[in-house]
Amino acid sequence: MEHVGKLLQEKLKEPGMPSAKDFAALMAMSVRTLYNVFNQSSDLTFPQVVKASEILKYDLIGHYLKADDKLWILHETEGAYRKKKKTLTISLQLQVAFDDVAMLPDVLKDLNDVAQKRGFTILK
Repeated sequence: MEHVGKLLQEKLKEPGMPSAKDFAALMAMSVRTLYNVFNQSSDLTFPQVVKASEILKYDLIGHYLKADDKLWILHETEGAYRKKKKTLTISLQLQVAFDDVAMLPDVLKDLNDVAQKRGFTILK
């Protein structure tokens, strides 16, 4: 599978695309960080991939999911997926008004209860 940095580097060479410096600025990252992504010593977060897709007007996520080594995501049954013990880790950010922060433990407990009922694990 092609690393996202390599794909970004190729896309930025296309006519009409921003320069690496301009792209880094649009992504709110340093040029050095962008070059680290290019040479695969850094990765992008999911929100950064979404933002990069919007800037480039190219579906980076779709490109990734259609790769030969990821086709199982698109057509495997849930049972087959579970048998192979593949995992997906998702980071979740919650935004809460300061006045409501006291309810956060209850929200997290409810979230954990729902996750367990669905077979998910909340990492601590």
